[in-house]
Amino acid sequence: MDPPTPFASPATVELAATEPTWVSFIDAGGKKLFVGLLEPGQTRTVKVSADAVLRTGNAAGLVLHFNGKPVGPIGYAGQVRQVDFKDGTYQIVPAAITPREK
Repeated sequence: MDPPTPFASPATVELAATEPTWVSFIDAGGKKLFVGLLEPGQTRTVKVSADAVLRTGNAAGLVLHFNGKPVGPIGYAGQVRQVDFKDGTYQIVPAAITPREK
């Protein structure tokens, strides 16, 4: 595995739960930045200094801020979503369309 790509400077990601939300936030080297369940009203602030992947099991229940700026909605209630952090920025990975969404 390639070593994690360093960011130009560490980024700050704030996770805030509005509903019970499972979160896995792991950097490219496999280091756990945060893994667990956030309950409504709980927050976590994570410093990201290398490429990382955030996955959540309830996209609508998680509010993200990247370097102090809101990311915006990342998905709907109960939806599993992924946000990739790379090269000092982020990308919300498009969700696959499930049969009930067609």
